[in-house]
Amino acid sequence: MTGRERVLNSMNHNEPDRVPIDLGGWQSGISFKTYEQVKEILGIEKPLRIEEICQGLGQVDEEFLERYDIDTRYIFPQAPPQDNPYEKKEDEFIDEWGITWTRPETSVYYDMRKFPLHGIDDRDALESHTWPDPKHILSEKELLANWDNHAHKKKAIFTSLAGCFEQATYIRGMEEFYMDAYINPQYFSGVMDKVLEIQLERYTHFFNAVGEYLDLVEFWGDLGTQLAPLISPELYRTVIKPREAQLVDLVKKKTKAKVALHTCGASSAFIPDIIDAGYEVLNPIQTTAAGMDPQTLKKEFGKEITFWGAIDTQQVLPFGSVQDVKDHVKRIIDTLAPGGGFILAPAHNIQAYTPPENVIALFETAVEYGKY
Repeated sequence: MTGRERVLNSMNHNEPDRVPIDLGGWQSGISFKTYEQVKEILGIEKPLRIEEICQGLGQVDEEFLERYDIDTRYIFPQAPPQDNPYEKKEDEFIDEWGITWTRPETSVYYDMRKFPLHGIDDRDALESHTWPDPKHILSEKELLANWDNHAHKKKAIFTSLAGCFEQATYIRGMEEFYMDAYINPQYFSGVMDKVLEIQLERYTHFFNAVGEYLDLVEFWGDLGTQLAPLISPELYRTVIKPREAQLVDLVKKKTKAKVALHTCGASSAFIPDIIDAGYEVLNPIQTTAAGMDPQTLKKEFGKEITFWGAIDTQQVLPFGSVQDVKDHVKRIIDTLAPGGGFILAPAHNIQAYTPPENVIALFETAVEYGKY
């Protein structure tokens, strides 16, 4: 099968020739620190580029993607930086939403430091706030720049976009925004509605440009911590789900793509409502979080939703041996692959200082052991 056929078969809950493999998204990427070491071992001499600034993700070379028969490619809504900001000792920038991101000298991440709506809880102020221009997106040529080179190779084309809930927390600040849900619910809804309005218009332009090429559209919006949900399932069901379902509906109107939700942490309590909202794929399946046992998830929801991710980036990949990694990959395949409905990928990005030998073992094992 081609990569695209493999992915589509699995998302339709059929068994392809082998388990599809993903690497290179903003939720399934690899830290440039680790990727530099992987490239050195494999003899990939192409200069390193940063794919996504805030998480310090390296741009995965086609040579690596072809070597391990990775089935996916990405159309990103933003262009990668032209230079490497990590060559500076420290850095700070303000994004289009007005959020200030700062990277200390010793960090491999940028952290949110200032939130434009912090301390502002007047709903009227939402109208006077300077919001991003929803018409300002990359041209079709720029959007397709990374993808065009791979079109003939028939890979599944994914994209990753912000939902309205998590983006709203970034603008307001997580602490205040979560309190708003209960002490200032009209303002809580108002912030999300404004973000949703912008996203719907922006993504309409985006899908008009590249929607015909997309096989999967992912919206990100974390609902869980390591130990418990971030919010109550009731709040998600009554306030957040109806709004984010509008994003799902837009995808269905404008593309033929499947729709995924990226939510880290303990998210199992939300899965019935995630399915009801129209999501068909769930990422990243953080199996080390509470309530995210893969056997239980497969048994309860495996016929209704595709699982995408599941390879542990918290313990096994950074701290296990090569054999530990191989055994873990095999266990995950044995658990989640039967009957299709599984795309193998790291459970979020491969972190800095992960042993490069473990990264190689992950993908070698996936290709060799993942055959049906």
